[in-house]
Parts: sequence; structure tokens; C-alpha cells
Amino acid sequence: MVQTNTNKKLILVLSIIVGFGIAFGLLDILFSGNIWAAMKPSKSGLVGEYCEFDHKADFIRQKANTYSNIFYGFIGLFILFFRPKNQNQILVSYMGWVYVYLCFGSAFFHASLTHLGQLFDMNATYGLNIALVFLCLGQVLSFNGLRKWPLLALIIFIQILFIVLWPYLNSTYMILAFVLFINLMQVYLYFKHKNTYRIALIPLAFLILFLAVKIRTNDVQKLDCDPNSWFQGHALWHILTGISTGLSYLYLVFRKDGPLV
Repeated sequence: MVQTNTNKKLILVLSIIVGFGIAFGLLDILFSGNIWAAMKPSKSGLVGEYCEFDHKADFIRQKANTYSNIFYGFIGLFILFFRPKNQNQILVSYMGWVYVYLCFGSAFFHASLTHLGQLFDMNATYGLNIALVFLCLGQVLSFNGLRKWPLLALIIFIQILFIVLWPYLNSTYMILAFVLFINLMQVYLYFKHKNTYRIALIPLAFLILFLAVKIRTNDVQKLDCDPNSWFQGHALWHILTGISTGLSYLYLVFRKDGPLV
């Protein structure tokens, strides 16, 4: 019975993901790039930051960089459908929904290359890191005794605050600060509970993230890239960062002594 329910959930997740892809394709067929014409363009769109060719006449201006975001949606739905049964699921659920938010936020940005799209893309990126920070803090400070909705309200407030602060933040430094803090907390948790956490996941997640940064840098510098190919460095960045953050999620939630938040 348990295996049957698991299979049904997995089929449902995959069906929804296929639906995302079909929806993106239909939008690209039914609408043109004129829909973005009245919107303020992003700086990256103006300077051609990424290697992929900009199909300005199409609804989806960067194909691979847009469709690759569906992978974030897959991770988010997987978390939501297969989240562990424990006392406080609010942090895990928020993590799942943030992945879905990043799927559509980043897809919106690469489809439109607009300022508004970049705002949603970066806010969702910050949101994913905020979710990981709270997953770490939840185990360091033990959030299980807190009421769920005030905790959720606090997290959402912080994420909205990042929308207001976005124009004044250096995204590179912010993401670096998040990554360092999250990794330090993960290492701290391991040394505090050595037989509880799967330590191998930390260096693996970090190495994959390092590879993702290298590939993204090469893509921005237009090294070994084909603008018309479906294989794009920035699209691979989406996949690798999804895997890296997913490993951090597994490290924090699926411990050796059982799932716990």
C-alpha cells in the first residue's frame, strides 16, 4: 500500500512537471515578444549577459534558460509531496513552495528579460537561501515549540523585505554570505550531533555549487558557448544549483535517526 501511494505521488509530480513544460510551450506559440515591449528591460537583457541567443520576437526570449527552471519546480513538488511527517512541517513546506516560486520567477525573467522578471528571479533565489537558513536555525534553536503561523509570517516578512531592499543589495555578496552561513551552520550541527547527520552531503553540495558557479561564469564570459544551442551554461547552472540546494535540504531534514525539522 505504501509503495502504491508513493508511485501515485511520483506519477502526479511528473505529470505536473510535464504540464509546466506544455504550458511554457503553448505560451510561446500563442504570444509574441510584443507582450514584454511595454515593460522596463533588465540590465542583463540590455547588455546580453548570458550566452544564449535573445529571441526578441518570441514570448520566450531565452529558450534553454527558461525551460531549465522546470527542474526547480520538480524539486519543489517532490519536497511538497514527499515531505516527512513530523511535528512542524512549516519550514519544509515553505522550502518546497519557494522552489516552485523560483521555477516561475526565474522562468519569467529569462522569458521576458525584464526588470520585473529579474526582481522575481532574485527574490526567489534569496527566498531559497532564507528557507535553508531557517531550516538550519530550526535545528540549532529548536523551532518545534513555536507556533507555526507566526514563524511563517516572519519568514514571509523577511522575503518581502528583500523585495524592497533588492535595488540596494549586491547579489553576489548576499548569496556568498548566505552560502557561508548555511555551510557553517551545517558543519556546526554535525559536530554537535556527529552520529545524526550525513556529513558527506556537505562537501558534495559545495563541490556541485562550485562547479555551477564556474559554468555560470564561463557562460557570462561567452567561453565555449553556442548561442543557438539548447545546451547552455546558465541552464546547467539552474540544474546544478537545484541539486546543490536539494542536497542541503536532504542533509538537514533526512537525518540518520529519521526525518526531523
